[in-house]
Amino acid sequence: MNKKHPWIWLGALVCASAVFSSHAAAPKKRGGVDTSSLPEPAGRPVKYFGDVHPLLAEHCISCHGADKQKGGLRLDSREAALKGGSSYGPAIIPGNSAESPFIQFIAHLEPDMEMPPDEEMLTEDQIAVLRAWIDQGAKWPAKAGVAAEGGESTLGNQELFFKKAATHWAFQPVPVLAAAQLADGPARIDALVAAKLGEKNLARSPRADARTLMRRIHFDLTGLPPAPEEVERFSADFAKDADAAVSALVDGLLASPHFGERWGRYWLDLARYADTQDFRAQQDLRYPFAWTYRDYVVAAFNADKPYDRFLQEQIAADQLGLEKDDPTLAALGFMTVGPRFRGRVDEIINDRIDVVTRGLMGMTVACARCHDHKYDPIPTADFYAMYGVFASTQDAEELPEIALKQAEPTPEQRADYEAKKGAAKQALEAFVQDLKDKAVADVLAKPELYFDALCQMEIRKTADVRKLITGNKMMETALTPISRQWSELRRREDWQASSVLGPLARVASASADRKAGIIEGILENGRVPGSRAEVQPALLAALRAAKPKDEEALVKAYGKVLAEAVKKPKGPLGEVLAAFKDKGGWLDFPLDSVEGAYRLLGKGRADLNKLHSAVSEVEATHPGAPPRAMAVADRAKPVTQAIFVRGDPQRRGDTVERRFLEVLDPSKKPYPADRSGRRELAEQITARDNPLTGRVWANHVWRHLLGEPLVKTVGDFGLQAEPPSHPELLDWLAAALVDRGWSTKKLIRDVMLSATYQQSSADRPEAAAVDADNTLLWRANRRRMDFEAMRDAMLATSGQLQLTLGGRAESLSAEPFSGRRTLYGYVDRVNLDPLFTTFDFPSPDIASPERSETLVPQQALFALNDGFIVSQARALAKNARQAAGTSDSGMVDWLYRHVFYRQPTGEESALAQAFLKETAGISGASARGSWLYGYGSADPAVPRAGAFKRLPYFDPATKRYQGGRVYPHPELSHVSLSAAGGHPGRNLASAAIRRWVAPYDGEVSIGGEFALNRQGGDGVRARIISSRQGLLGEWTVGEQPAKTLVEKHSVKRGEILDFTVDCVGHPSRDAYRWAPTIQLLIRAEDAPTDVQTVWDAQADFKAPPPPKLQPLEQMAHALLMTNEFLFVD
Repeated sequence: MNKKHPWIWLGALVCASAVFSSHAAAPKKRGGVDTSSLPEPAGRPVKYFGDVHPLLAEHCISCHGADKQKGGLRLDSREAALKGGSSYGPAIIPGNSAESPFIQFIAHLEPDMEMPPDEEMLTEDQIAVLRAWIDQGAKWPAKAGVAAEGGESTLGNQELFFKKAATHWAFQPVPVLAAAQLADGPARIDALVAAKLGEKNLARSPRADARTLMRRIHFDLTGLPPAPEEVERFSADFAKDADAAVSALVDGLLASPHFGERWGRYWLDLARYADTQDFRAQQDLRYPFAWTYRDYVVAAFNADKPYDRFLQEQIAADQLGLEKDDPTLAALGFMTVGPRFRGRVDEIINDRIDVVTRGLMGMTVACARCHDHKYDPIPTADFYAMYGVFASTQDAEELPEIALKQAEPTPEQRADYEAKKGAAKQALEAFVQDLKDKAVADVLAKPELYFDALCQMEIRKTADVRKLITGNKMMETALTPISRQWSELRRREDWQASSVLGPLARVASASADRKAGIIEGILENGRVPGSRAEVQPALLAALRAAKPKDEEALVKAYGKVLAEAVKKPKGPLGEVLAAFKDKGGWLDFPLDSVEGAYRLLGKGRADLNKLHSAVSEVEATHPGAPPRAMAVADRAKPVTQAIFVRGDPQRRGDTVERRFLEVLDPSKKPYPADRSGRRELAEQITARDNPLTGRVWANHVWRHLLGEPLVKTVGDFGLQAEPPSHPELLDWLAAALVDRGWSTKKLIRDVMLSATYQQSSADRPEAAAVDADNTLLWRANRRRMDFEAMRDAMLATSGQLQLTLGGRAESLSAEPFSGRRTLYGYVDRVNLDPLFTTFDFPSPDIASPERSETLVPQQALFALNDGFIVSQARALAKNARQAAGTSDSGMVDWLYRHVFYRQPTGEESALAQAFLKETAGISGASARGSWLYGYGSADPAVPRAGAFKRLPYFDPATKRYQGGRVYPHPELSHVSLSAAGGHPGRNLASAAIRRWVAPYDGEVSIGGEFALNRQGGDGVRARIISSRQGLLGEWTVGEQPAKTLVEKHSVKRGEILDFTVDCVGHPSRDAYRWAPTIQLLIRAEDAPTDVQTVWDAQADFKAPPPPKLQPLEQMAHALLMTNEFLFVD
């Protein structure tokens, strides 16, 4: 490449650095304290609540709060922290975390001042958060925790909070607007914004140009770029009548089916949407039908479903009188697509309370779980009043089929699905039935042993199942169900009336002081008290002979009788044997009881999960699987919830009736006693007199369109929230939403047709001097595309976008890359695709009212190296070549028109054409290095040419080559290579292979040490295999490492040496260390100076170079990385 014009090849790097990087100044030193070891500040906006307050509360306030002030320091208010303690000045220096004593103390940089004392130091991530908070100004809610005027503490003072709520802006009624005030929404918005601008002698900016507006409106409404032809048509219309052109464009895009995809994704952030549950050992974690909730959300936005109805359906669709297969039932996924916390019911309910209250009303009710809310009028009783609502709700046992026309399978697909699912379920049932048969057979083979164990577990309560199984060689699948059957004896009426089981059942269900008397009566009268049934004669004779005096003796006597019955099944005791083993008998264990017992074993969990996964696989992937709703239903008996004292489910306090929040319903009217109260809750959330719901959603709508919310704390409208920047505007937006049928589209239309929205984003220094943050809205905010818009825009620009609506999720990282919109990417809550997290995708573990926006190096690395972007650049260049032929100027013009919707400037065109001419002969082929990283066969008999495949993905975070962006890879599992070692795949055919290619002839020696990273596995095997001479060496390691020495080997240029590692048995704990070295056997004085003579696997290890692209592809790649493409003006 000619060095005069490297700008195209380097363009991606330069642009990516500009867009995706930030530079933080090195921390300064204070008073001799070396701050160089401090963690870098977190690269994101930090909030007091959610980020900082939990750290202060857990680690600092107990010693530096209202009750105690060690060293004279308080950290429960900004004023106190700025005042500092008795030994130092201010504890924090806003804007300079490195010099803040608080940071130096918690980072243990100053001897004898390590904080917190006698505890481990805070983690680097926690210190990074606190550093960022201080650097960002140490913003602290006003008067948080400070004493009120009367001297009483405000922290948790509910009486005071309820007084403040009476005048707090968020709790004031949403005004009722006259028809005239609703008639011209855009003008009303502009007037309210202009009034605020006028207070500072400012005016709004002029309208943006047609191209900018077209692009802005497209991305805001659909998340997709317009086609160049659409931009040109709009520009022509705009020149004739700008108002009419914009109005027509907005109306057209509001009617687009892609509107729901854009705005639906916003909602899914808040709904903590994912396609899997969170981690649970050895279980299929998929939610096979989460996609039906996602598609419901998209359809609801497209239909402009009234927002109040939209919320009601997501909370209580099952109680709205819908047909049993109504697609609207999928709305209940709002409740059920969240995490499952390893099955902890209290955590699941806490999550649902949070998503409903914080997500919909901006109230942090979950903060009152352990105590009265510290800052808001939310007593603990309110939390548990709502807890009762969700405790009275259960997930549907069988998810209902729903009639989704777009997802309805053909009769052939449905038949194939039923057959495959039936086969998978039959395999599971047969397996569990076999477990049951073996368990019953084992009990009948040694009944006395099992009945004695039953006494130890249920009567004496001196032993647990584990000890009994280990000591007596009994089966878990028998002993655990027997324990459950003992409990059933007390409840089953048919067993109580049985001539065989009746005596045992009657004694088991009696109180302790009556058991002996009942036994005596049975033996004397031959009849069970309270029953007409006479005891089976042979059983009665055996019991009279045994003369049991207590419950334990009776149980053991039954064990002996059953043993005799087994020996002589056709004798007098045959009826006894039948009562135990026949259908409905005491040993007819429920299959779920047997399965649950087998699941307690490690092998059992693996076996059962494999069988259950086979059923789930059919549900999740088969095209004939009918769509289902992740529904909920009320429990048969609603719960009146007891308060958990300090949040501990084991400590029960007073009960609380199910009801709404007291601050919004002072009457505390309880919900009906015969149902959960979900419908009533939904109705109160969406009531006209609820001041929060409309304001919260209006604030979201404004934020998505203008780039900044009117209320900064979008998920917290409580007493600590700052007032809105434009209070009257927020009130008008909320009233317009509520009083026009809760129409989101009407509200969006009003905002987009306002002059405020249509302003230019160009800077105006005189206005910036007055309002640097643009809080008063004197210009439009320039915004970087979010992850979904960025990926979708690249697909659309390259011509690879597939616009199919709805359906099951797809992997976005697997090659060939999916062309579907990013909305349809598979969201794995446990193993979230790094592509998502790199670009600020919110955690699906919690409701996310807003996303953070970071600038980190991984974003630039992705832009430069990721296969997805490279593939889009190649497709874009191919399209340019096909459209413009061999004309350099034509290709350049075509690229600029399709990426930027404009012609290149004269300078841009000249530079681009010069670059294409000067680089015309450059090949895109990659130069082969000495080391390659891949996987394949470790069998020396397999020819090396076909035994190796490259590991396609390098993870910059872990500095590891692996099978794909998602790790472990769905197919290749953990196979990977790093500088020091790696991990093999599951078998000989998927070994980790570090390949060296000889650059010239010579003799070499090979060295290295091979070892496992962790003990406990069954070992791994290393081999060095030559493409010319086969196996050169083999070493298997377990607890002890091995030296991998080959003293002398003659190599020929191009010869392959594969350093393979495969698992010996099970592929667990097989991570290894092995970084071989290869050295040319030559005296030092004879070594050539112009060639490499030593190859060190660890020292030579590096990330792959940027992909080699043809010149036109490089240009396309660079244009896709520019600010002009990645930002929306």
